[in-house]
Amino acid sequence: MTTTHTNLALHLERHKYKRGMYKNEAPLDGRKRQRNHVRVLRRNDNAMVVRMYSTDILTAYEDGRIVIDTRGWYDRRTTTARLNEAFRFVPFHIGIGSWRVKSLNQTALRVNRTLYKYFDEIELDGEGNILSDLHAFDARHMDKHEIEGFREDIKESGFKAVFPVLAANVTDDQPRRHWSANLVIRYITQECHANDWPEIVARYAFRREWNRESERLTVKQTWARLMSDLRKEFMATSITDITSVPL
Repeated sequence: MTTTHTNLALHLERHKYKRGMYKNEAPLDGRKRQRNHVRVLRRNDNAMVVRMYSTDILTAYEDGRIVIDTRGWYDRRTTTARLNEAFRFVPFHIGIGSWRVKSLNQTALRVNRTLYKYFDEIELDGEGNILSDLHAFDARHMDKHEIEGFREDIKESGFKAVFPVLAANVTDDQPRRHWSANLVIRYITQECHANDWPEIVARYAFRREWNRESERLTVKQTWARLMSDLRKEFMATSITDITSVPL
């Protein structure tokens, strides 16, 4: 039976260094022997491992089990790239990367035709079945309480009432200061900042491109553009009960 352990052991025998600091270890990529920060070696417990710097990112046992552990570095591109390179020794389809699940980009493990939320020290058997307790995916959603409070605030400040007039009459010669979404929310929910509203509205009323004249949007388009920009500030993250996603 072909296992990750036997595949790594065969690679070690074919490509191991004969001398030097990493004698009896092998580069993960046999064609790039100078890239010795990611190596294949046999541990004292006879487990075969792929070691990146000082971390055993992939451990393979004789019974076919594998353990993946990045020690918290799984959100780094180089780590996931080296893991995906190591996965070519695994006898089933597996990969790690960022997938959009429930409106949120999340690090996930693709095993055969299923996505699982990635976590360090995740253990799989020789056929790709997850042996560890699964973790649930997160979800990104609108915080209804916060958005309702915001809608009430822009009514009370008077911004919503005067917006159609501002959007229809504002000119494109307003100052172009930097406005973060949080700052816009703070200013349009407080009547004391009403003098700054024309500048804020102008920011959304004109579509500016460096090689063209500014395009004036309709009142409806301006409102939609403003709300779209601010909506992300009212997003919340929660844990779901979803532990796997079929592909």
